[in-house]
Amino acid sequence: MSGEPPLDKTVIDTHRLKRSETDQRSQAGTTQIESDTSTKRSAGGLIAWILALLLVLLLAAAVLFVREVHVPMRERLDRIRFEQSELQSSHAKLIDKNTFDIKALRSLENERDDLVRQLENKEELLADIQKVKDELSSKLADEMQKGEVIIKQDRGHLVVDLVDKILFETAEAELNERGKEVLKQVAESFRRLDNKIVQVGGHTDSVPISEKIIDRFPSNWELSTARATNVVRFLQDVCKIPGERLAALGFSQYRPVADNRTKEGRRRNRRIEVVLLPKYGN
Repeated sequence: MSGEPPLDKTVIDTHRLKRSETDQRSQAGTTQIESDTSTKRSAGGLIAWILALLLVLLLAAAVLFVREVHVPMRERLDRIRFEQSELQSSHAKLIDKNTFDIKALRSLENERDDLVRQLENKEELLADIQKVKDELSSKLADEMQKGEVIIKQDRGHLVVDLVDKILFETAEAELNERGKEVLKQVAESFRRLDNKIVQVGGHTDSVPISEKIIDRFPSNWELSTARATNVVRFLQDVCKIPGERLAALGFSQYRPVADNRTKEGRRRNRRIEVVLLPKYGN
C-alpha cells in the first residue's frame, strides 16, 4: 500500500459531489413517483365521488320522473281508458235506445195507420147506417108517427124498436101478418149491411104471466125469448138473412125503457128490439 500513490483530494471531492447529485436525483425521482401516485389516488377518489354523485342525481331524476311524469301519465291513461269505457257504454246505450225508439216509432205508425183505417171504416159504416136509418124512416113513417116504431142510433149502433102489438096478438108469440110485412121492410134494409150481426131482443113489461097462458109461458122469460126466436126464424127463413148473422135474446122485464107503473110505460116496454152489431171477432 505504501507503494500506491496517494489519491488526489480534488478527485475525492468530485466523486463525492457526483454521488451526492445521484442521491439527490434518486430522492427527487422517488418524491415525484410518490407525488404522481398521490395525484392518481386523489383523481380516482374524485372520479368515484363524481360517479356516486351522478348516480344519486340519476336516482333522484328517476324518482322525480316517476312522481312528476310517469305517475300522472299513468293516472291520465287510466282516466282516459275509463272515459273511453264510459263513452263506449253510452254509445251502446244510445244505439239500443235508438233501436228501441225506431221500433216504438214504427209501432206507433202502425197503430196510427190502424186507427186511420178504423176511422175510415167507421165513418163509412156510419154513413151506411145513416142511409139505412133514413130509408127505414121513410118506409115506416106511418108506424113511427103512431109511436109503434122507434128508429135511433145508440153508440154507433142502429136500433129499431117495435112495440109488441105491431108484431103479435096479445099474450101470443106467433107473428101476425102486419108484423111480417114490417119485418120484411126492416130486413130488406138490413140485408145490405152484410158485415153486421142482427140481434133480436125480446122485452116484456113487469106484469106477471096470466093464468090463460102460463102453461105455455111460465114467466116473462119464456115469452120474451119465444118472441125473439120467432122473429129470428122469420128473418132467416123468409127474409133470407144468413143464420150466422142472427142472434135471439130474451130479456124478460129487466131492460125497461119506460116506467112500468104507467100504462104508457108498460106499452113501450113490451117490444122487440132489433140492433145492428159488429160481427163477432171484428
